[in-house]
Amino acid sequence: MPSNSHWKNTSKHWIGIQVLRLLHHVLFFSLFRKVLIVSKNARKYSFITYSLFTKYYFVYLHNRYPEHITDANPHKIIWINPSSITYALQGWTQFERREHEGRIISGKWDCDQYHFNDRPEYQSLVERYKCNKKWDETIIAKKVASGQQLWNGSQDVQKKGNQMDALYKSLSIGGYKQQKNLSIKNDLSSRIRYPDEITVCIDRDGKLLFSGYGRHRLSMAKILDLDKVPVWVHVRHSKWQEVRNDIRQATSVSDLDDTSRKYINHPDLKDIVPAHWLE
Repeated sequence: MPSNSHWKNTSKHWIGIQVLRLLHHVLFFSLFRKVLIVSKNARKYSFITYSLFTKYYFVYLHNRYPEHITDANPHKIIWINPSSITYALQGWTQFERREHEGRIISGKWDCDQYHFNDRPEYQSLVERYKCNKKWDETIIAKKVASGQQLWNGSQDVQKKGNQMDALYKSLSIGGYKQQKNLSIKNDLSSRIRYPDEITVCIDRDGKLLFSGYGRHRLSMAKILDLDKVPVWVHVRHSKWQEVRNDIRQATSVSDLDDTSRKYINHPDLKDIVPAHWLE
């Protein structure tokens, strides 16, 4: 599995990237954190400024370190049908949202997958909303009672369950909304640093792998059979990045090899596939 030490040991550019990340953080997040408490407009425009800086900052990083940093906007959100996420990445905690955003990583990290429906959170939500079980009757309640650390270590199953009920009701009535469009009372520290959306990695074959964040929202979207949800592509396998590179450099569909051609409708490629290629 890849790790920070793997990156340090294999890339002479790692220190340079970390210095730029630190500058990025100090200039924008630390500065705007003070501005964010002033007004809605201040929050809005500081977020827009930060997003634009992030976009072009990563363009620079990609141009300088193309084997390690993707060409895509690192905070790009794609809308997908939740049913298209079938598998999850085992050991997803190896990829921190801040540390690994926009990263291209090679190796076999994407081979260790499991079925998303096997997650206790998903199974418990199905029990609650499909089978009408009480929270203390669910799988997750039993696991918490046995000492397992779930729900961020919360031991109050009913309190956490009430929060889940409120979220489920909100999704079922109002539909799915991006985190940036929710109440300004939300924790903006995460919003200003990276998208607080369902997080996915893309494996070597273009498969979207759930990577840990937003598991309750994704589970509920599946249960409610929602048409689409926003997800943040956090990390891409180097083999998948080769497909992006091939498509970005092509001048027509005929320039593509067979592997790349079959992916032109992939949601991660909408930002680089010309519309007339799909006609």
